Amino acid sequence: MNEKLIVFGFAISLVVFFQNPGYGDPAKIGADEMSVVVDCDKVAFFPLLRTKLGCARTLSTGSLESFHQGLEYIDEFDPAIFNIPLNFSSLREKPKDFRKSDNVLMDPYPVCRDGSGEVHVEPPDAELVKGHQALQQRRIIILHQLMGAPRPWYNEDPTLIRLKRGQKKPFFDDRFPVPTDVTAAADAMGRWCNGYQSSFPVNWGIWQEADHYLRYSRPDLGAPEYANIVLNYVRGIRRHATPESIDRQTFALQLLPRGSTKPWPSLQGSEMGSSFLEALLFTMEKGLRPGEKLSDFIDYVNLNNYRASMGKKAIDFHSELRAVRELLLKHNLNTTGFVYTQMTLGDKLVDPSGERDRYKNSVAAAIDMADLWSNLLAAVDVDITCWDFMLGSTGSKAMFSVDPDGGALYSPRAQTLRLIRTMPTRRVFSQADAGIRTLASVSDGRAGDRDDRAAILLWSHEQMPGQVDVHLSVKSLPDALFTNDETRLYVYRIDDAHNSRWGEAAKPVDVVSAVRKDGVLPATITMKCPGVVFIRIGADLPAKLQAAFTDAEYCRKFSWCDRSNDSDNKISDSYGVYDYKYSRAYLGVKGNQGRAIAGAMFQKLPDTLTASVRTDNVLATKNKNAILALRVDFFNDDRQAIKSVLWTSSILDSRRKRVLPWGKGGALADVIAGDLLSLDGETTLDIANYAPKNWNRKAIISFWMEGTGDESMAEFRLHNFRPRQ
Repeated sequence: MNEKLIVFGFAISLVVFFQNPGYGDPAKIGADEMSVVVDCDKVAFFPLLRTKLGCARTLSTGSLESFHQGLEYIDEFDPAIFNIPLNFSSLREKPKDFRKSDNVLMDPYPVCRDGSGEVHVEPPDAELVKGHQALQQRRIIILHQLMGAPRPWYNEDPTLIRLKRGQKKPFFDDRFPVPTDVTAAADAMGRWCNGYQSSFPVNWGIWQEADHYLRYSRPDLGAPEYANIVLNYVRGIRRHATPESIDRQTFALQLLPRGSTKPWPSLQGSEMGSSFLEALLFTMEKGLRPGEKLSDFIDYVNLNNYRASMGKKAIDFHSELRAVRELLLKHNLNTTGFVYTQMTLGDKLVDPSGERDRYKNSVAAAIDMADLWSNLLAAVDVDITCWDFMLGSTGSKAMFSVDPDGGALYSPRAQTLRLIRTMPTRRVFSQADAGIRTLASVSDGRAGDRDDRAAILLWSHEQMPGQVDVHLSVKSLPDALFTNDETRLYVYRIDDAHNSRWGEAAKPVDVVSAVRKDGVLPATITMKCPGVVFIRIGADLPAKLQAAFTDAEYCRKFSWCDRSNDSDNKISDSYGVYDYKYSRAYLGVKGNQGRAIAGAMFQKLPDTLTASVRTDNVLATKNKNAILALRVDFFNDDRQAIKSVLWTSSILDSRRKRVLPWGKGGALADVIAGDLLSLDGETTLDIANYAPKNWNRKAIISFWMEGTGDESMAEFRLHNFRPRQ
């Protein structure tokens, strides 16, 4: 399958550009028309080809019945992760009524202490287990935010009660004070968490916006408390983990996007630094035991964000992350990525009509969703974005709602996500410069193609009367899309006349027949501004990538963020990620010195597996760190990497110095396999032939690309396991 990515822009080096229909002077384009040229024969570099879409809070806040009914429709968005917060501080009635909880998954309350002082932990909740199983069947990773102290160690000190704005009485559901006994609480949480740690990955988010809820956001008090919570909770969860599950656990800090790095006067000049995050990392490092590393406790940093918009209150994600990256770099946390576990589009912003509270379900929000998603894709160390309240009632903040009698209703922003999901290359779009404007006011665009279909996405914030005629010229489309040089274009719209409020799933508004001539497919599409237009060429239904690698059990993935330490605190535009849902690793090298690394750990590996590689723009350079290879690091029962084997391509420089940041490390491997890794083909890896005698069929498989030329790319796929005869 040949997947390609097309870029929109103006520069001569870009492969999709806006111009007039006659390829002449753009000034001749009328105010109500424009042209878009797409060349499918050009493959564009784009950082971060990864599965980024997730859901948040759907299971814990709605009924379990609606959750299971809604999964059918959540499948349309194909999320990679599902966030289910678990609030251990939440009370249904009075503060001292510890028997009931607001969370349907924690009733009866799961942790209690009897009259003798013995702590009891409830067995796994049947409904939560059912939810886990439904997600596991879909290969959706589970994320649980562990919010607040378990009941026996809940701190009722009235001086710690956080008053909700505008209220005179304490709001008990909205506080997460530090446990009265952190060690005991962490041990109980470890016992409870591991009741759900089956043969599937779970990411545990520790606490909730700790820089906001601990000690009134005072870093000099709250940061050391949070450091103690994280260290003990992670140790407690791992202490009760089984050998099979311990490597399936990853952990995330829970912070605010801006409050964490805000300088605090009481910390100025102190050894802890000047902000909550500085104090937190410093205190955590001081609390490490012999043999522990800070990276053992931080796989991700979560930055909750409830007002993401690309309008006047826009958040520049690269600027937002810069200060956090700098602090992570100081502590050698280059394998620590970011997740947004609860993301929404600004629910209190004003939409173009001037009305409040309509924004989140308006065309303006749909357009912002396209902008925001594009921006998130370009942030190379943002791994997952979980959209808050994806499923719920139409009167809430939800993105879509399931009708009890069957079917679903979608908000305009949900319609945008559904269309983005169907782009031919798996959620990969061009990294266009922000704020592109054409003469006809189209703000931005994305395009992609595959053997069986192609698609173009255009959107505009501009207020324009009437309609704009978009003249398409699409070059080099796959022959499979045509019958006697004729094909159809299916046009979807989100504007004030189409899908502008809650409704059924968007359907093509127009079906346009077009005939290819001299390798070019011309067509004219009407577009209203502001609005979103999605043009699908070819197959009626999007073909999902085929899941593979199901004979082995996936544990977790590894990523290298390649943060720099220069004065600008830059981050490399190179990207590397393993998409476990579809058993593919995507790598891209930016610059002649760039490197891209991704990895994943598996259990129960077979004797042999097949790896296929597809590359673009790869060159055999003179870079002394040049490599394009796949590596296997074998582990023993003590969770130690005991041997590494490298299947290299023809691109390899034995003088390499840059090491692999996980597994056994090293710049190459203990053994170089005799058979070369085929570029743009398949290679059978006889991993059992190289395995040590005491191998327990657990290994990290890493994908490595460096010094292969500017904007070189590779896609690795693991598939077709064959047991030894």
